[in-house]
Parts: sequence; structure tokens; C-alpha cells
Amino acid sequence: MISFIFKNKQFVKIVIIALLPCLNALFWLFFISNGWLAMYSMHFLCMFFIPTFFYGLQYLTSNLSDAREYGKNFDILKCICVCIFTSVFGTTCLFLVSELSKIIPTFDLLNIEEIKNGLLKEGIIKDPTNKIGFSTWFSSIYFSIVNPIIEELFWRSFVYKELIISLGVRNETNPQSRFNINEIGANYSDFLIARDHSSNLFESYDVESGQIGYKANTELASIICSVLYSLYHFFVLIRFSSIHCSILSTISLAIIGRALLYVNRKFHTIYSIYIHIGMDISIVIFLILSLK
Repeated sequence: MISFIFKNKQFVKIVIIALLPCLNALFWLFFISNGWLAMYSMHFLCMFFIPTFFYGLQYLTSNLSDAREYGKNFDILKCICVCIFTSVFGTTCLFLVSELSKIIPTFDLLNIEEIKNGLLKEGIIKDPTNKIGFSTWFSSIYFSIVNPIIEELFWRSFVYKELIISLGVRNETNPQSRFNINEIGANYSDFLIARDHSSNLFESYDVESGQIGYKANTELASIICSVLYSLYHFFVLIRFSSIHCSILSTISLAIIGRALLYVNRKFHTIYSIYIHIGMDISIVIFLILSLK
């Protein structure tokens, strides 16, 4: 099965695309030292222009189709409720970890001074007095609202879908379904329908012929997608926190990534966007309150 995966050009291509945010973070944070440019370039280069170059207009039309679908299902009241709950819970957890780090020196995960120095070095805070200007406020709002939408469209929709398709059984059609694995991916709605028929699709598991069952596809794609999602955060976190904090946070983000994929698969991607917005808001609130 391992050889099948790495001989699969479609699989290799999507993994390379998913690794680009890591390289982007390395360049902008370690060589240029600009945190905001690292975020903006990740969105527009790694999650828009480069995937469009490799996947063509299909990438744009697929994401536009997804965005329209999410727009139809958007509920402002649910969004506010989920975001408030997630942000309050997330902010509370961050402050608890911060206080534990002060009380127990060996548990030094969140060092505020270390984070402050990292934010100054990367240009996220403009001066040592912690004066927050317009650009910082704008970027904080952008990080809290736009960043979750772009990341969910990229990771939980595009990358996850392409991983499943690349790991799929080629040219095999279930007699009880009109779907062919090569046809899944024309748009997200087809993928959703195929996902809902997972009990009737690709039940066999044949390693020698390179065939992997549909359920095995979704599980493997979920693991790979979650690991890739958390990996690029490591290169971001290491610039603002200790190695221990970065490693534990990366592991936690892999688990969170799996949880968001579960929400995406069992409910709707719009809910994973709500949760992601709440998590990012909690980070902004924690930093603003901690750096006063």
C-alpha cells in the first residue's frame, strides 16, 4: 500500500501543495521576520494562486461552489453562539495554561515575555509600548474572520477532498450507484453525495491491486490532512514560544484538525468555520489581554 501511495502522482501533488504553507512560514518568519506577510502570502500564494496554477479553473469553481453552499447555510445566530462559546472556552484554557506556567516553572509552556518578544520581532506589535495601531487591529480582525474561512476551504474542503480522490479506487463503479471515483470532485456537492453513500461505495480492500476501501480512504485522508494542517503551525509557533509549547500545540492542533474534519463530515463545513472563528478570536483576546 505504501508503494501505491507514493507512486500515485495525484496524491504526491496534493501533499506538495499542502506542504507549501510550511515553506512559506519558514521563509517569511525565519528569513524576512514579518508575521503579517507570512499570513497574507500563505492565503494568497499557497491557498489561492499556486493551487489555481496546478489545478486550473476547477480549483476556483469548486471553492466558489463551496462558498455559495456555505453562504446558503450561514446562520448568524448559530455563528454568534458557537463563536462565543468556543472563544470563551479557548481563552479560558489559554489563561489557565499561562497561569500554570507561572506557578510551575517546569510547566513553562506559555511565557508571555517570550511571546511578546516574538511578536515584536515579527512586526506584529510595532513598538515595545504595545501600542496597537490600525494595521494591527485590521490584521487581527482579518485573522479572526477571514483566516478561518480560507483555511477551512483549503484544508477541510479542498485538501481533504483531493486526498480522498487521489487515494480512491480508479475506474471502479459501484453497481448500486451512478458515481465513478474519477467523477467525484467535479464539485463539492457530488463529493457530499458520494460521502453520504459511503456504505455502498468501495467496500473492498485490495492492497495488491492498489485498491483501498472508501472508509479506509476517508480515515487515511483525515489523518494526513490533520497532520499537514498542524505541521505548518509548528513553524509559526516556534518563533513565538518554546520548543515544548510548539510541539504540544502542534499535536493538539492535529487533534483539533481531526475534530474539525469530523464536524465537517458529520454535520457541515459551515460549523467547522464557526468553531475556527471562535478559536482564532480566543487567541486574539488572550494576546490583547496578556500584553496590556
